[in-house]
Amino acid sequence: MSQLAPVPAARLAAWCTVGLVVLGPLSLVVIPGLTTVPGDLAATAQLMADNPLLARSGLLGELGIVFIELFMSVALYAFFRPLHRDAALLIGGTRLAMTVLQAVAALVGFAVVAVLTTSSPDLAASETLQALRTSATLVWQAIFGLHCLILGGAVLRFAPVPRVFGALMLVAGGAYLAIGLGTLSVPAAGDTLMGVGGLLATLGEVPLYVYLLGWAGKVRVGAAAEHVSHLRRGGWRRRWRRRTDGRSRRRRPAASRRRRRWARTR
Repeated sequence: MSQLAPVPAARLAAWCTVGLVVLGPLSLVVIPGLTTVPGDLAATAQLMADNPLLARSGLLGELGIVFIELFMSVALYAFFRPLHRDAALLIGGTRLAMTVLQAVAALVGFAVVAVLTTSSPDLAASETLQALRTSATLVWQAIFGLHCLILGGAVLRFAPVPRVFGALMLVAGGAYLAIGLGTLSVPAAGDTLMGVGGLLATLGEVPLYVYLLGWAGKVRVGAAAEHVSHLRRGGWRRRWRRRTDGRSRRRRPAASRRRRRWARTR
């Protein structure tokens, strides 16, 4: 996976974000709004019985999001692997953990639809399943908030992109944590947290991937792969010796060295 970095990984992560921007609102907001009535399982059962295909299409969209997130986990790991292995593992691992919980929530959603679209729906069983699905959703949002905080910190420390995107990602991480943990702690505040936090999360998360899409399009894949291989063979030390040319050879901080050598791939 490390051989994918940095340019193909950046391009893959950016295009995955395009897919998430298309599928996310449709599957998580629009379709559920047409097939569910919050707090009224009987009315929800009637809507799903009238539109079973629509209800299942929203869940299929959620599975599509899970599929995209798997590629996103690999892309982010590959993007940060040449810079900092531990950070790359944390970024990819938290994103993968979130993806697993997303898959659980989607599969439980299929069970809810199956129960509610029978001729005599079991409202008690569907209520239990819906509570499980809601809890899984809030937990993955909290884990995603943690992922965004780690990602934002990595961007601020050593990624070859402007630091403002790292700061925005930290805002997104705080918003997702507030939505997940806040709603679990105070369910009555869920709607408010979702409205305000969702806006902050979107504004904080998307700009980084928009930048990566343009950045990846300007860098030659072959040159970037050769550069990464050169770094692994100790090329940055040779460049440092040539650059100093008898002057002070005091080593720069690690984060500064990483930013400088990644800037040469542009």
